[in-house]
Amino acid sequence: NRLRSTLHRYNIVPPNGGLFAAAQRSWWEALALSAVEKLRIRQDLSVLASLEPLIAEVQEELTRLSGTEPWLSQVVFLLQVPGIGVINALVRLSAIGDITRFPTAKQLVGYAGLGASVHASGQTYQTGHITRQGRKEMRAALVESAWMAVEHHPYWKVQFELYSVNMLTQGGLRRAPPLLESAIRAALGAYREEESHCGDRPQTAGCRLACAFQAGG
Repeated sequence: NRLRSTLHRYNIVPPNGGLFAAAQRSWWEALALSAVEKLRIRQDLSVLASLEPLIAEVQEELTRLSGTEPWLSQVVFLLQVPGIGVINALVRLSAIGDITRFPTAKQLVGYAGLGASVHASGQTYQTGHITRQGRKEMRAALVESAWMAVEHHPYWKVQFELYSVNMLTQGGLRRAPPLLESAIRAALGAYREEESHCGDRPQTAGCRLACAFQAGG
């Protein structure tokens, strides 16, 4: 965030590709900034570089755990939902726990803090922005997977475009929670092993899990 804020503060357009990749180190060093700013940038990049192997080790362990019980039987079904990867699935599972605590998708939405806030007084009933209460890590995972689904899955892309039209009108931003609720409902059904989202490739989940294991070593 600090490195991104530096670019924003000086109106610097970032390059394409991974902004913090090793290949971009020369781009950062060539920026026309003060010596103090360059020192801070070098130190921040060094910290990120030192964290990369630690993050990779954690991801490798999570990938290994996803292939063991009690996670395996649930992860395989969650991976069939567009936008959900191995790490994202494990974050959801660890936050939700026993899924029978949530009879409906709406209750799970409220637990994640993605439900619309409500103001009711007399004859007035208004909905506002999401409450942002509940499990922060689960909310972040749900939002991340929703964006991935919008970007890569044709159905969710169309749904997002429909809601985007409402976002341009007054109060349109309040229509975003129903889209997330729909995505959660799909994940909830897969979590309960009641439906499959493999489409015409019934082994999609298995293939994605196998690829994750290969990537993890």
